[in-house]
Amino acid sequence: MIFIGLGDAINAKKVNVELVHYQPYDKEHGLSNEQLSAGVMVNAVPESDHEEIEKGNHAKMYYNPQAKQLFYEYVPVKHQQKA
Repeated sequence: MIFIGLGDAINAKKVNVELVHYQPYDKEHGLSNEQLSAGVMVNAVPESDHEEIEKGNHAKMYYNPQAKQLFYEYVPVKHQQKA
């Protein structure tokens, strides 16, 4: 199982994902019960759309608690100009 640490809710169907942990129960690298209570467990994490990444967009992961699904929204990356 994969742990998804949840952050602030944007709305009833969109919650920020702050952490993805692939070994939440590992004795050395695992999470505490308190940390585990701040998220959900999933079987898999979907891949982001590589075409969107190639266009220069950043994949931001969210969780829909009603559908119990992860999803991405793509945000253009703002490049800073060098002085």
